[in-house]
Amino acid sequence: MWEQRASPIPEIRTVWRAYVEEAAGYIDEASEHWGLSFIRRPDGSLAAELAGPRITGLPIRSHAGESYWGVELAADVVIPGVDKALLRGAIAELPVADGQVALGGPPLSRS
Repeated sequence: MWEQRASPIPEIRTVWRAYVEEAAGYIDEASEHWGLSFIRRPDGSLAAELAGPRITGLPIRSHAGESYWGVELAADVVIPGVDKALLRGAIAELPVADGQVALGGPPLSRS
């Protein structure tokens, strides 16, 4: 299941959510925008990712029972402490502690 809608907030281009009923792989389309995603795994654990802008699609693997929600930021949005060039074409896992996510903290690990 996938739903997406435009955001009334100028800094956020779209808001979306998804639920994975069956494990699958797909290509996340090229985009000039940052993407911020939150994931609840089937075991209840939480994860977060920051996707950088990219000129080609990026293969993604989803697992049954995962819930995703997130936003696609406007092209001119800057995230302090995060170098957009380092994430071009990549997805970085964000640290999650006690259900909270920090942006612009310690260096991000690319995946």
